[in-house]
Amino acid sequence: MILIADSGSTGTSWVLTDFSNYRKDFEGAGMNPNYSSEKELKESLSLLPFDSDKVSKIYFYGSGVGSEENNRKVSRLISQRFQKAEVFVANDLLAAAKALSPENPGIIGILGTGTNSCYWDGERISDDQHSLGFLLGDEGSGFDFGKHILSAFFYNQLSQELSTKFRGQYQLDRSLFITELYQQTSPNRYIAAFAPFVFENSDFPEMKKLIQNRFNHFIKYYLMRFQSLDLPVHFIGSVAYFGKPLLEDCLRQAGFSPGAFLRQPMDGLLQYHKIKHNI
Repeated sequence: MILIADSGSTGTSWVLTDFSNYRKDFEGAGMNPNYSSEKELKESLSLLPFDSDKVSKIYFYGSGVGSEENNRKVSRLISQRFQKAEVFVANDLLAAAKALSPENPGIIGILGTGTNSCYWDGERISDDQHSLGFLLGDEGSGFDFGKHILSAFFYNQLSQELSTKFRGQYQLDRSLFITELYQQTSPNRYIAAFAPFVFENSDFPEMKKLIQNRFNHFIKYYLMRFQSLDLPVHFIGSVAYFGKPLLEDCLRQAGFSPGAFLRQPMDGLLQYHKIKHNI
């Protein structure tokens, strides 16, 4: 059987399948080696409810495995857990490309907890080493939106109506929030959890303006280098999925053609590998 994983900073979706009658799903912790220690990665793998003897191949797609060092680390840990399996590890952009545009060239964007982009020629990705992570970049990500809505709230930059609504929804106290933030092992995930408020209230002009502003920053820093290619831009991630109408408008204004939008790549990945394995 084949085990496929789609891993982000927030969580990892695992599916064990024979592509016909058997499928077993499991939702595990995020396995980004930039933010998770080797001990945490091992623990996440130890919790998988799969019989290692039944797994012949593993395709692990994840954020944070773009560097050779991180790729080798994740490959080694997975091989230790599934000693009889052939292991393939690649970054989440390749998963997005296979799910969104399995045969045709395009520009691939990820807008989830973090962000990234690449060129996909229909077989391989390139120009994918672009994200600076949440401390320096990730414009347009869930973290980015969470950071901006929290700043606006605590600096009293929200309208009275939105401020009251935000306070009622999250019951935030400044001192307690700061304490909790700096105790987080994954502050990017913690901050990103506030992003849904922005999209839930996109009918408010100030939230619409915020969404457009952050999407335009993403386009400026992640997509403009691809403008001459004249290819559709496809997206994976909850931020792109829930912000689709405004993101499409921003793309068109910048001269891009919106392509496919998916919240998660797993169904597309399963279809891709089913075809590639001639099943």
